[in-house]
Amino acid sequence: MKNETQIVTTKTDVITANEATETLFTAEFFRSGTQYYQLCISNTKIKFEPITFAQICNFMDLQNENEKRLIKLDLDQNRQIIIEDLTVNYVYCIDEPQEPYIVNFATNTVFVFVPCCLPNTNQNNEIWENYLLDRFEKYKPDAKRWIGAYCYFSQWEYENISYEKRLSNLLLTGARGTGKSTFALLMGSIFGKYHFGLLDNEQFSSKFNSWKSNKLDFIDESSEYTRERKTMYQALKMHNGNNIVGIERKGKDLIFQKNQTTFIIASNDSTPIFTVFDEMPDNEKTNQFFTIEFKELNEMNDTIIRDLEQSFYHYIQTELKQVFYNEVVPYINTNRWIVSTPITETQIKMYNINKTQMDYLKEEITFFFKEEYLNNGKTFISNQSLNEYALDNTKHKSDTLLKGDLIKWDFITVALKPKNVNGKTMRGFNINVGEVNRLYEKYSGNKQ
Repeated sequence: MKNETQIVTTKTDVITANEATETLFTAEFFRSGTQYYQLCISNTKIKFEPITFAQICNFMDLQNENEKRLIKLDLDQNRQIIIEDLTVNYVYCIDEPQEPYIVNFATNTVFVFVPCCLPNTNQNNEIWENYLLDRFEKYKPDAKRWIGAYCYFSQWEYENISYEKRLSNLLLTGARGTGKSTFALLMGSIFGKYHFGLLDNEQFSSKFNSWKSNKLDFIDESSEYTRERKTMYQALKMHNGNNIVGIERKGKDLIFQKNQTTFIIASNDSTPIFTVFDEMPDNEKTNQFFTIEFKELNEMNDTIIRDLEQSFYHYIQTELKQVFYNEVVPYINTNRWIVSTPITETQIKMYNINKTQMDYLKEEITFFFKEEYLNNGKTFISNQSLNEYALDNTKHKSDTLLKGDLIKWDFITVALKPKNVNGKTMRGFNINVGEVNRLYEKYSGNKQ
């Protein structure tokens, strides 16, 4: 982080960050093993190119042999990196960054500062207040926290402490023409096209995965490139679970990068991705999908879109900055993701659509245990009672198969000693009170 020791700031050219967004603005030289490398940042994306010492001397216009010797000594002793283990951390800055990048030799990390690309020509915040209310309705406060975190978390984390957290993904459903792509493109414009990806099936499944280096990736499920949704769900889970990702580009060395990618997935269908019902989040603190149905637009035309583009920067710098520091930062420690994400009616429907017969059985047994046993102070169920329930209420041929599922689900454990039930000594199982209560609360919420 910024206050760590042994941080070396390195630049050869000093120009503004805005100028840097479209041109190669700096190049530096390092040694990794026996090879020298040139660090280049083009369009705010980093790459390392092999280079000889003679080329370095030509680049720096070194004529004096003593100067060459000192430069080589500096490279060999002070500017050593381990390129195969180097981590790149993009720091996204709404406020103008002071440096294009910083190299931390102690942690073998390069911090690259990415400036905001938005114009600041309209200071009317009401444009965005009305737009977010129209699109997100009662979830407008959650949308403001989500956008505020998208804009400010990276810079705040760099200046404070690393939390290894990412933003929940945004799933947008709704009929064609409800503005799903418009919202995604507005979000992508914040840090520019070089950190925003439009993904199709071929890119998403390719081993060359430069899209993982983006700040935001947009997947349009309405396109002809729609990926098999179950596979996409698993891929998203896997990607979201990694703090560091390997970026592999064709013909280039593998680069490791801090995982900061957020996905917006849009679909005309009510199920933009396949989900597993049993993985429905328990609460908003663990929810990784902000799922919203966009209704028919009240009004949208080129003039309104232009006003949204021109007023976005001011809205971020004023309203959303306050929202981030007042409503997000104080609660970051309490959430799995950067912000708490509401479990919306649309999300509940999405998970319920994918219920299997076993999901229904699990839900039914949860209510049975809760209402017939736990609510009456009972935490033990006999073999006889379980067998009767299996035969009367499930498709299990006997309680033996049902017991196996209940133990696998952590609903019950074998009681080591028989217990007295209504004057009879009976063998059976102890009910896992914590797990049943957790699922009861979860399933009760899903019935809204």
